[in-house]
Order: sequence, then structure tokens, then C-alpha cells
Amino acid sequence: MPRTHGYTLKGEKCYGVKDFGNKNRTNAIGALYNGNLICVGLFNCNVDTSLYTQWVKDELLNQLPDNSVYVIDNASFHKESEIKPLLESKGHILLYLPPYSPEYNKIENKWAQAKHLKRKYNCDIDTLFKQYM
Repeated sequence: MPRTHGYTLKGEKCYGVKDFGNKNRTNAIGALYNGNLICVGLFNCNVDTSLYTQWVKDELLNQLPDNSVYVIDNASFHKESEIKPLLESKGHILLYLPPYSPEYNKIENKWAQAKHLKRKYNCDIDTLFKQYM
């Protein structure tokens, strides 16, 4: 949605329309194991329940070591009823972090590191995850 207000010198008219909310954004889904990213999915769309569930089936379950404890936050798409039985059928345990506790969510630090490296090396997302993460 374009902005409806802007700033200019007093008495002058403000011109221009720019939609600051419409960015080209890449969303990442990932899993950490012993502090290392073992599985990353990059998507140019919003992450919803169906996309997350498909990522778990197609990517995560193939790379998650046997009998792992899978810890996730309380994002709405994490609570799909199909996820827990899917993980448990492969011998994994699913645990949810307490609500509003990003300090316990170790992958948040990894995403912050990714953003820092992207700015530092001025590279695209694919290069970032292939070379630096």
C-alpha cells in the first residue's frame, strides 16, 4: 500500500508515490543441528502451513539425524496437526518453545548472522547460503 503522507518544506507540495511495502523478499526455512544449518529452504513467497509441511516431508526428514529432538517456535504454520505425527513416525520428538521466547530460539541468531553476511559481502541469497553459511 503506498504511503499517503510525506515530508517537504513548509508551503511546498509533496510529490511522488512509492510503495515501500512491496519488496522482493526471500523467506528461509531452516534447521540447526549442533549449531550448523543442516537444511535450508529458500522461497520467494510467504511461508504457510502447506509449504512448511511439504518442506518437512521433502527436505527435513531426509536430513534430520535419527531420533532427534526437533524444537520449534509457536509460529502458526508450525502447529499443523500433520507435523507431529509425521516427525514421531520417524522416531523424532517434537517440542515447542514457550510463547514469546526468541532468546531460546537458536536459529534466530543464525538468521541474524545471515543478514549480517549478506550486507557484508553484498551478495544474493543463493550465494549467501552456498558460500558463507
